Amino acid sequence: MAGTPAERQAFALSVRIDVEGFKLASMFMEQLLERAKRTRCAGGLWLLGDGGSGKTFALTSFAQRHPHTTQGVIQTCEVLRLPFESRPSESDIWLGILLQLGQSPDALLRLKNRELKSLALSAMQQAGVRMILFDEAQHLWISSSASGGKRSRDRLGGQLGDLLKRLYDETGVAFVFAGTPGLRDYIDQDTQANTRWPAIRHLAEFQCDERFLGLLEVLDVALPMEQPASLSEPELSKQIFASTRGNFRRLKAFLAQAVFIAANAGAKSIERKHLRQSHFEMFCEERTPYGFYSPTN
Repeated sequence: MAGTPAERQAFALSVRIDVEGFKLASMFMEQLLERAKRTRCAGGLWLLGDGGSGKTFALTSFAQRHPHTTQGVIQTCEVLRLPFESRPSESDIWLGILLQLGQSPDALLRLKNRELKSLALSAMQQAGVRMILFDEAQHLWISSSASGGKRSRDRLGGQLGDLLKRLYDETGVAFVFAGTPGLRDYIDQDTQANTRWPAIRHLAEFQCDERFLGLLEVLDVALPMEQPASLSEPELSKQIFASTRGNFRRLKAFLAQAVFIAANAGAKSIERKHLRQSHFEMFCEERTPYGFYSPTN
């Protein structure tokens, strides 16, 4: 609360809230990591949900709790996080691993896939990697799936899917895939995937019910304002749900913007006018659930 309005906004965006699905997934990943330290091929997790349901936040929070450490020239890295914005190639996989482990990009130029693979496997072993987190994993599986009926039903992931299965078998590290709900169809049909990584967890959007009210109560305490805003009050909570539609990312962004507006105005708590302005600034709608917005009200 002693920070600038922008710093308060940043805190509101990053604050960790252990909602039910997030908490269970985090607990499972901690236990999975412990298993991976004592046995090979400990299994894995598919963390599924629509955009903004908290998948990336769960992976990022877990990776932050298990950061890379460096002692002299020795780097230890138990957990790797590999995000994908589009369909990767095989070399993208190896390069992603090597760059995460501190390899110089210049040293990797013009190397062939077999050379990149050899370097990546060696670097993972030296760094003590025990788990890989694959963010936006639908790009690994859905985009690479072969069309038509020639491919066997247990190899629906295509060449990238085969590569990931071999990587898992060769390294023995645990895998966590975070992706969209459409991955469930591929998991159910690909026996080579669902027997290697059998755990599945869905992160669903909130409904306007007691769980959403509980979330608002926790956020009301967690937000960096001097006084609470009674966000879970019946009428106000319904208005906030109308703004955010139960999407966790949208809710945090909406309230973080309201924190900035309120703090910038010198207010001690978030008021309805701040929510009204936040709604307009996020969604470009003058008619908000909190009344009509104009710069003067």
